[in-house]
Amino acid sequence: MRACPLLALLCLLPALHGSARAALPTGEPDAAAIEGKGRSATWAGGAAKRLPAADPRQDAFDVLDYDNQIAVDFDALKLWGWTAVTFRGAPGDTVTQLVLDFLEPMAVLAVRAADTSSLPYVHADGRLVIDLPRPLAETDTATVDIFFHGAPAPDGFLGFGFDTTPDGAPLASTLSEPWSARSWWPCRDDPRDKATYTARIFAPIGLTAVSNGARLTEEPPRFPAAKNARVWTELVPAAKDASPYQAFFWRESLPISTYHVSLAVSEYVELHDEWRGLPIVHYVYPSQVAAAQVDFAAVPDMLAFCSERFGPFPFAGQKFGMASFNWDGAMEHPTATSWGTVLMTGDARYETVVLHELSHEWFGNQVTCADWTQTWLNEGFATYAEALWAEYRKGATTRKWFMVARSVFEVWSGPLVREPGNPDPAYYFEDMVYYKGAWVLHMLRRWLGDPLFYACLQAWLEEPAVRFGSGTSDDFVRVCERVTGQDLGWYFPQWLYWTVYPKLDVGWLNSAPGALTVTVSQTQLPDPVYGDQAFNIPIELRIAGVGFVDTVSVFMDRRVQTFTLPAPGAVTSLTVDPDRWLLQRTGTVKQATPTGVAAPSTAPRLLPTSPNPLSAGGRIRWETPVSGADDLAIHDLRGRRLVARRWAERPAGPREFAWNGCDDAGRRCPAGVYLVTITCAPAPAAGSANGAGAAGDAAGAAGAAAPTAPVRLRGRLTLTR
Repeated sequence: MRACPLLALLCLLPALHGSARAALPTGEPDAAAIEGKGRSATWAGGAAKRLPAADPRQDAFDVLDYDNQIAVDFDALKLWGWTAVTFRGAPGDTVTQLVLDFLEPMAVLAVRAADTSSLPYVHADGRLVIDLPRPLAETDTATVDIFFHGAPAPDGFLGFGFDTTPDGAPLASTLSEPWSARSWWPCRDDPRDKATYTARIFAPIGLTAVSNGARLTEEPPRFPAAKNARVWTELVPAAKDASPYQAFFWRESLPISTYHVSLAVSEYVELHDEWRGLPIVHYVYPSQVAAAQVDFAAVPDMLAFCSERFGPFPFAGQKFGMASFNWDGAMEHPTATSWGTVLMTGDARYETVVLHELSHEWFGNQVTCADWTQTWLNEGFATYAEALWAEYRKGATTRKWFMVARSVFEVWSGPLVREPGNPDPAYYFEDMVYYKGAWVLHMLRRWLGDPLFYACLQAWLEEPAVRFGSGTSDDFVRVCERVTGQDLGWYFPQWLYWTVYPKLDVGWLNSAPGALTVTVSQTQLPDPVYGDQAFNIPIELRIAGVGFVDTVSVFMDRRVQTFTLPAPGAVTSLTVDPDRWLLQRTGTVKQATPTGVAAPSTAPRLLPTSPNPLSAGGRIRWETPVSGADDLAIHDLRGRRLVARRWAERPAGPREFAWNGCDDAGRRCPAGVYLVTITCAPAPAAGSANGAGAAGDAAGAAGAAAPTAPVRLRGRLTLTR
């Protein structure tokens, strides 16, 4: 069918929206740059730039299934829809209202119970609040039917959009990440509340409708009651005369998040392939067929690659494929990735981006970030999958430079685990989420070795609490510690929560025959929250001399440390982190004179809490190399002081404070993140002026003296219950 003039006019909106985005990279394809989710300019509409407020009433229920019946009206540029929501009460709750997210200008036509009786509702300010006919206990389920229509407003990246293809055919497509599903259908738009999904899509004859899951050859049993079919035809003009429409039925039988629900309707050519019995079906515009056959040729190999490393394809018995839409990026909709037209080049230029989107079937779709502060669990994992693919296809050197290209420290801001409450959605998708997230996995792989590393990834995907559900960084850490049998409290917090990165200055000296002395200084600025704490990092050093090249490893847990290492002969050169396994910036690397070798650090330092995360009765630990008095304070993230302690002068050595998880008034502190500040005031040395000397972690120069002024240590505590 031909697009009406109004459609052509409205299609200017997506074009103008897309023109604000940065140009695609001209060098190596970069999924973070191509997806562009971290740029505010990519977001359409003022409403989309506000993090929706949480509604506590939604925690009282759990959605089990959505059944969406949608007629796509290209003449009126509207949707006519019927969503059946099946839900149950959450543990410990009784549900009296079903509170869904649904943005205006979409309008509700009617709300019915399963017996077709009308239910009272209020639709205002982006919420649809439905009064249930009777309270619903946690063991009970109920189904409510919502009938609606309207022209969805642009939202987020897209929400729902009408457009035309480069071939001139009509196009309707969706992209709902992170919270734009609510812009075109009523749902609980929260990534934690995953549900199975049925799509019954009615599209004009000659068009094909694509959605998640497996395509059904016939309409599934009417759900809920068949009587509602009469209501559908009464309320929906397009349904009264079904002759111009063709029905497409899709079923996603595994739980997915609302932002993963996809719909794409256009004149598509189907390209078929298969891998180990899994159908591979791409839906592309007629003019893209030849290009798509080249660009997607590696998908079977990619499926084999991912399944060998991450485990079986999560959506077995369904399909995998790409569906073309008009956008300058891609989106990992389960089993039906949306693939932007500008990425279809016919030369496999964006092969690593294809792999990135495919790997999301495991990381992001099978296991989903529990909230938008945890986006690195989606994007960091998919970016590192790109690195692994580059290594598989072209070798370790290619992987090395792939990671180097993603160590752009200067533009990173804030911690990798995003702070909650930021109103700008772009904040949750900054490039750092992709890049630093990949580095966290890269460094973990080096520390654990490939067998344990891949065992951790597969255990994460199979963890019952998160499999086809959602998880957090703490969940991932617990899985890694269980699989490895190691306490990784020294590793994860510094990379997930600190905002600085190690900067290393190195001095080395042939200190004796067959011996090399190396002094490494961490010279990064203090972290705004954690202060001058040292990173705990394994460092590889490549030493070379006449007739030998060798690589040695050291483990650094202080601001300045000196290591004496065996060497086959006189060393003539030293390279820090030659294979780029560490997220760091190397400053100076100098051969020192015998008097220029630095002494070990003599500064106080925080030690990992025990356990980590901290539980009630856990220990906050630190040590100081000199005798002195200590002050300790614990604050919440709003700056309120909860705990204050002071100790008189004590001998040098380790210190600890057992916190019972309560404030000084005896009130239980809720699980969450807290800030600890410890001030170490050294006792005056005999014959010295009280307070003389440099403040802070004054280690770094050769022969550094113990601090003579108070040193403040800052840290971040995670309290569990």
